[in-house]
Amino acid sequence: MAEGAKFCGTCGAPAGTNAPAAVAFVPDALDYTIQGDNLQIARVNLRAGQEVYAEAGKMVYKTTNVSWDTRMTGQTLGEKLLGAFRRTVTGESLFVTYFRADGAGEVGFAGSYPGKIQAFQLAAGQGMLAQRDAFLFAQPSVQLTVAFVKKLGAGFFGGEGFILERLTGPGLVFYSCRRGFFGIQPGAGAAAAD
Repeated sequence: MAEGAKFCGTCGAPAGTNAPAAVAFVPDALDYTIQGDNLQIARVNLRAGQEVYAEAGKMVYKTTNVSWDTRMTGQTLGEKLLGAFRRTVTGESLFVTYFRADGAGEVGFAGSYPGKIQAFQLAAGQGMLAQRDAFLFAQPSVQLTVAFVKKLGAGFFGGEGFILERLTGPGLVFYSCRRGFFGIQPGAGAAAAD
């Protein structure tokens, strides 16, 4: 703080007091099971008020006390419009579906092709990249964005294409994989590492 200042310029705390400690957000734990061998299904038991979101077409079943609605991703109007534009251009659905339990309920999700379902607990700021069709569902605290491969050769010869999905924590993410995942790295970004 500057000498003679009565308030902190960063946090607004009065001079002579300690700044409030940053509290890390930790999402509620999900109760889930993954069943099957090569055609797997993820069954999520939601408590009252718990919520997850998924790509269109990934839900297999839900109980009657789980409601659903579609929303655009992003926090602000600008983020929602930019995200909708990117998802439309890349061939993804404009909206994602949110599933919220009004009481104890269950939702089942499965991939569009044979493969294994993997669950990853992402820390705050930790990200991962996945193929376009790999993402199944995640907790609402996980941010879903579209990532573009910047290297022309990787898009043509890498076999993964130019468009990937970036998921940034904190929270639990589920995806269905044929050959594995690209990678997880600390920080806001993630890089491909087969």
